[in-house]
Amino acid sequence: MVMTHIPIKTDLSDLNDEQRRAVTSETRQILVLAGAGSGKTKTLLQKIIYLIEEKGVSPSSILAITFTKNAANEMIDRLIIAADSSGKYEKSLSDKKVNAATKDLLRLEYRNKFKWISGLTIRTFHSFCYSVLRHHTQHRTSSTQPHHTIYRLTDNGLNYFSQK
Repeated sequence: MVMTHIPIKTDLSDLNDEQRRAVTSETRQILVLAGAGSGKTKTLLQKIIYLIEEKGVSPSSILAITFTKNAANEMIDRLIIAADSSGKYEKSLSDKKVNAATKDLLRLEYRNKFKWISGLTIRTFHSFCYSVLRHHTQHRTSSTQPHHTIYRLTDNGLNYFSQK
């Protein structure tokens, strides 16, 4: 097994007993259900760090799924902030003059800078399912064009994006 070294260590000191149990659990899958502001993200991120640093799990073997794009970005941002000893990334995120599109580009740049973070799969349910659909469709067809259609229900009705 090849160990991935990451520049941050597991920190259980700010976690309560239930959160600590979730982080150090030997169970292969874990579901963290709790109310807003209760420390779910902190717990999940410590679990990811624990798996990589303490258990030698490859980042490419870790899947973190959430409901919203904002929550997925928040997890990635917190990992980058923890890994970026310069503090530049955190400063850019808090700068009110930096627009959302620029922040997205910065996130991608810093994610790629830390290979262990870019190796993680942190996605929304929809994004993950779409990537599975796209991946399996490409491997099952002889052409390079995907053969699927995605439907999206909006306030204006049903929209679709054909990929044939």
